[in-house]
Amino acid sequence: MQLKKLFLMMLAMMIIAVPLPASARESPSDELTQLEIVEPGLKYVDVQNLKGAFSISSSGKASVFGYIWARTAEKTKVKCVLMRYENNDWEKYKTWTDTNDSGISSICLDYYIPKGYNYKLYVYGYAWVNGVIVDRPFYESDTKYY
Repeated sequence: MQLKKLFLMMLAMMIIAVPLPASARESPSDELTQLEIVEPGLKYVDVQNLKGAFSISSSGKASVFGYIWARTAEKTKVKCVLMRYENNDWEKYKTWTDTNDSGISSICLDYYIPKGYNYKLYVYGYAWVNGVIVDRPFYESDTKYY
């Protein structure tokens, strides 16, 4: 158990060190436009990193990872939504959230899924500064079939 915790911490630290690809970010909301005019180089006001990872083993074990880190946020939230394609549409299959009164929130878990579907993971991040949501980055994984 101790070894698993150590491995997960090392994995989280490695993921933190890798920069977020631009394709995993969404454009800021209208409320942030004023801030971007002041500092046009900023993509987000406070979020430094949003990560997501999703894999499925041959036994149907889905490994889900979502992580957000914000510089000065007094509250962060990460929400992982596992989507499943059925009836010609993507539907929410399972949702996990982690909210913390700090600049870091994360989810790292395994979940067994049924065979015969396409799956993908959405990771939503939220950061609050002075009681206001200032950032809402988004990540979408590749589609995986099991």
